[in-house]
Amino acid sequence: MIKKLTLSASLVVLLGFTTSGQDMLSTIERAMMDEMERNMTQLRSDKYSDPFFIRYRIIDQQNITVSASLGALHNSSEEPFRTKDIRVMVGDYEFNDESLDGDGMELDGKYPYGYADFTMPLGDDYYGIRRSLWITTDAIYKIAGQYYKDFLNDLEKDGKTYEDIDHKRFAKVPVVEYMEPVLKQPFSRKKLEDFVREASTLFVEYPDLLISSVRANSNVSTEYFLNSEGTRYRTSTLFANIDFTVSMINSEGEMSYETHNHELAPEDSLPSMEEVQKIVTGLVGKMLAKDSAERFVDSYYGPVLFEDETVSRLFSSYLINQLYASTQLESEGYYGGYNGGSHAMDDRIGQRVISKELSVTLLPTLTEWGGAALSGSYRIDSEGVMPADTLVLIENGILKNLMTSRTLTKETQVANGTGSGPGVALISTSEGSTKEALRQRLLELARKYDQEYAIIIREANEYGGLYDLSVVKVHVETGEEEVLRGANITDLGINNLKRILGISSSLMVENHGRTSYITPDALLLEDVGLSGRYNPQPKMKEALVKSPLVKSSIPEK
Repeated sequence: MIKKLTLSASLVVLLGFTTSGQDMLSTIERAMMDEMERNMTQLRSDKYSDPFFIRYRIIDQQNITVSASLGALHNSSEEPFRTKDIRVMVGDYEFNDESLDGDGMELDGKYPYGYADFTMPLGDDYYGIRRSLWITTDAIYKIAGQYYKDFLNDLEKDGKTYEDIDHKRFAKVPVVEYMEPVLKQPFSRKKLEDFVREASTLFVEYPDLLISSVRANSNVSTEYFLNSEGTRYRTSTLFANIDFTVSMINSEGEMSYETHNHELAPEDSLPSMEEVQKIVTGLVGKMLAKDSAERFVDSYYGPVLFEDETVSRLFSSYLINQLYASTQLESEGYYGGYNGGSHAMDDRIGQRVISKELSVTLLPTLTEWGGAALSGSYRIDSEGVMPADTLVLIENGILKNLMTSRTLTKETQVANGTGSGPGVALISTSEGSTKEALRQRLLELARKYDQEYAIIIREANEYGGLYDLSVVKVHVETGEEEVLRGANITDLGINNLKRILGISSSLMVENHGRTSYITPDALLLEDVGLSGRYNPQPKMKEALVKSPLVKSSIPEK
């Protein structure tokens, strides 16, 4: 999880660019504006229709990454990165080169590898930046123009117009200007190097560890955006965190890893060594406890109580990720387009999709909740559309809206400024209880179903779903808890969220990179399937000679 720091800036909504602001433009912004004006007035061809839309997006990053192990620096780099993202469209808002192919957000394989990826200079090279924009704009225009021409030719051969077929539209949106000041790198490379060296020495007292490391990363990213409609923005963000990683050979002879991610505070302070000692002690203790735990080998189907961070991960994997409006055509694509696409949620607007006790509201511009910073907060999305402060996706279980980009596949869709994702998602309940009450309800259900035990999930990895769970088996008769590792979910989906047996009234914040979740800290589901599926890993042979750390002490500074 990564903390995002965004400085506040005043918002100006304009119908174009202000002349008075020209003198304050950076080299990047001047190059973008001048090349945009030139291409919109001069980019023409006898073979193709004129472009009606061009978008320039340049991301300028300053990144520091350092890592150390046992007091020794292993890696140290301070590098600038600059990338560009260009979009050129031919036709018009109703029908264009993207209307029958692709999702409108990526190049979708239209261009040979590297064809449009000409290097963007790192420094304040005005003509170098313009050259990079020019040559890529030209390359994309010619291919977009050919696609649009082919679409029109094929329609004419079939005696059709675009009104006769399923096609995508490009949304018209208000023209805005939003500018944030450019952030500076808050940490020096040396300061981070000194920190990771000292912090990593605290692992010396654990000789059983095979690997230990401390890695610090500080990334300042400034994004410059300009389109031919007149929208312009500049945003600047800081992502800074420290990763603590340990590994050891577990009791089964396999390599076992454990990590802890520490978000750096907005005030740009590094944790004290006392704080680091607590992190190290907790991380190693967690690994040793995990190693001593038995492996989950059962096949379980029944009530499950999700607690703490697993609640936000559950909502992320099985609910929020399904609340995007489709950018693919529903019917089989004409003339080489997509062979269909899923509109499952698009067609369920107005229907109940989860328990009536739950509501999902996006608060993308919210920067903190209960004193906790929200890393997902943003005021303008990656397409230059400003979101509303509040967007209700689900109200009392009824689907009201979907996150919608500027690529529209249905007449009912409207771009709503969520092209960068949910930002901040609040999952709230109209009826809540305490964690303890939910635990008692869990045990009551287990008794009712004649189960010997019930399951509580407190830790899980997430990648397209929850896996490699650390579960707590609670024995019904005694209430005794047994921690098991290696469980996997076999049956869980959005329909399970229709059958919620209990929700906590207490809310917690979890930052998942560019998305922040404000969710209940406990959730009881009726039917969840778990199994102990296990793919054995290669066995590590025991070392013939003991670790040299057995008799070592922390080295002198």
